[in-house]
Amino acid sequence: MKNILRSFLALSFLFAAQVVAKAEEVFLQSVQSGKYVTVVNGTLAAAAPDVGRASRFVRIPLEGNRMAFRDTGGSFVRAGVGPRSHLAAVSDQASGWEIFRFIDVLDAPQAPTQSASLNLGDVVGTYRITHIAADNGFLVQLGRSFGTAAQFVLDNRGIVGATIGCNSHSVRISVRDGRVRTDGRVMQTKMMCSGQGQMAAEDGLRRALATTRILVRDGRTVTFKSATGADLMKIRRM
Repeated sequence: MKNILRSFLALSFLFAAQVVAKAEEVFLQSVQSGKYVTVVNGTLAAAAPDVGRASRFVRIPLEGNRMAFRDTGGSFVRAGVGPRSHLAAVSDQASGWEIFRFIDVLDAPQAPTQSASLNLGDVVGTYRITHIAADNGFLVQLGRSFGTAAQFVLDNRGIVGATIGCNSHSVRISVRDGRVRTDGRVMQTKMMCSGQGQMAAEDGLRRALATTRILVRDGRTVTFKSATGADLMKIRRM
C-alpha cells in the first residue's frame, strides 16, 4: 500500500483557505506537477490546474499514521481499482484498500535514479513510444492501434526522429548528466492524421520533444521529464 500511495505522484495535502472551519476537508496536490487531484475518466488523477476544478476530500484520521479519504459525495477513496491499480472514490466503507499511510516526503526512501549519469551515448538507439502525457498532464499509455508505428530513434549526433504513425518529427538534442537541451525547434511534416486520438498523441509528442529537460533510465525504459520532474513521455528500447 505504501508503494501505491507513493507512486501516485507523492501527493501533498493542502488545506483550502475557504474551508478553514472544516479542518478535515482537503485538496490533494501533486508535488511534482503542481496540479490538483480531480476525477478523470472515473479515476483520480492530478490534472486540475487550480482548486476551482479540483475534487474535495474529507481526511479521516485512523490509528497511528493511517487515514482514509472520503469525497463530498460520501464515497471512500480506494486503491487498486482496475488492472493498473488506479485510485477512485467508489467504496461505501473504509477497510483494506481504502486505508492509506501518511508518509512525510523527507522521510520516504528515495527510488534510485540513473539520470545523473546519463549521457547521449547511453540512450542512442531505436525505441517504441509507450506513453505520452495528455494536455491535462496525465500520462497515457498508447493503445494497441498504434502498434509498432509509434517509434523514436536517436543517433549518436543527437538527431531525434519520432513518429506516432502519421507525421514525422525531428529535432537535435544534447544529453549530459541526465540533463537535456534542445537545439532549435521541433520540425515536422504536415500530413492530415486519421483521428483525434492520433492528433492528440502527436501534440503530446511535440510537447515532450520541445520541453523535456531530464532523462531517467530504468532498464530498457527511458522517461522524459519536464524541468519540474513531471513525466512527459516514456519510450522502451526495441
